Amino acid sequence: MRLNLVTCLLIYVVGSTPFMVQADSALSLQQQILSFRDQGDYLKAINLQKTVLSQFEVSAQYSSHFHSVHLYNLGLLYFENEDYLLSRKPFLESITIIKKLKGPFDESLVESLASVGISYLRTGDLDESLDKFHEAQHIIHRQDGVKSVKQANLLDWMAIIEMQKNRVNNVDILKRLHYEIFRSKYGESHPRTVPSMLALAQWLQTSAQYLESVEIYERVLEIAQQNELPIDALQESLNGLAQTYYLRGKCCAEEFLTKRAVALRGDQGSDNNLKRQAFLDAADMSLLMKDQDNSFALYQEAWQYEDQSSRKYEKPQVLGISRIDRMVRAYRPTQQGQHQLTEYVYQDCLLY
Repeated sequence: MRLNLVTCLLIYVVGSTPFMVQADSALSLQQQILSFRDQGDYLKAINLQKTVLSQFEVSAQYSSHFHSVHLYNLGLLYFENEDYLLSRKPFLESITIIKKLKGPFDESLVESLASVGISYLRTGDLDESLDKFHEAQHIIHRQDGVKSVKQANLLDWMAIIEMQKNRVNNVDILKRLHYEIFRSKYGESHPRTVPSMLALAQWLQTSAQYLESVEIYERVLEIAQQNELPIDALQESLNGLAQTYYLRGKCCAEEFLTKRAVALRGDQGSDNNLKRQAFLDAADMSLLMKDQDNSFALYQEAWQYEDQSSRKYEKPQVLGISRIDRMVRAYRPTQQGQHQLTEYVYQDCLLY
């Protein structure tokens, strides 16, 4: 998401860990702070930022806009150094100054509230975190309406909190709202809507709403094929369909994974490791579906993509047997706690 600069030094980030950027007018001390940060020397960067802040506290600029910026920068440095408790105080002080100078509903508060919300979340203060995200969301609603795309990342954070609080119905509402926002603004078939569709389909699968999950994955697959979207969308939709069909105990899970592997095989931008894993996934699923002939062909295909200089398995048959053994170890422990190949798997091995 593109975000506005609050000052020449600071950028607020909602969807990921906050960070700072340098601008042309940065002073030498600020340049040094950024240099220390880039080198990973947060102790020096924090101490120097405190020095800059001390200059504001003895000047007429105390509680000014620039003072709030440097407080926020200090919070960012603590945050990036994973000192979440220490980051909270400068974050909150910065928010207090902004509210005093610009009012409680200024748009610049959205990102700062989100940042302190993330800080609360990192320390397990879920209620405080959710309050800050709701406050930020309320400002967005006042500025741009209830279906503003600007709140998309906030909804993701709020869903994380609701999930941790085991409020599944609230998670469902947030996931659906996220998709509806993008669908309303861009249309269902727009590339910017597809990631939200995939996220909703994944949630529906996780929450055992399988029929609706399948419908959305199938729609994404159709959109990806019609609009020549990046192969990631095609991969995720096929993989999601395979997982959902498998969880439902239905047929065809291996067919979706095979289609995914074949699509990757024809994609020049995908590396061999990714192609190898895709064929292994398809082969494993075929074996679980008791389609031994197809699984052997897929294991052979996967073996072709191994690095010849460091190839672990001399023959594709050995690769296939190793995968069978891996699945047995994962799913069929013996009563004594040891693992062994079952008669069914021994019969499979004979096919090789």
